[in-house]
Amino acid sequence: MEPGISQRTPASKKWISPQPNLQEEQLVIMKEGNKPLHWNLARINKAIPGEDGLVRVVEVKTSAGVFRRAISKVVPLPYVPA
Repeated sequence: MEPGISQRTPASKKWISPQPNLQEEQLVIMKEGNKPLHWNLARINKAIPGEDGLVRVVEVKTSAGVFRRAISKVVPLPYVPA
């Protein structure tokens, strides 16, 4: 390996800025294996934090029932108070 190769490799910016925790009663879209137009709308019933205090799993309610999903499988909807 060439000396100085790490100086030419750009630093990764992935996951540098902290994201706010998901909150109970927040609306989300559940990512599924199907097309995005068919993803279900859900409301968070319970936010389950990990050992570090960050939310890792949520319990969501949809028209089909109540499910537990990792936060990587849900997309929070933007909310702007009126």
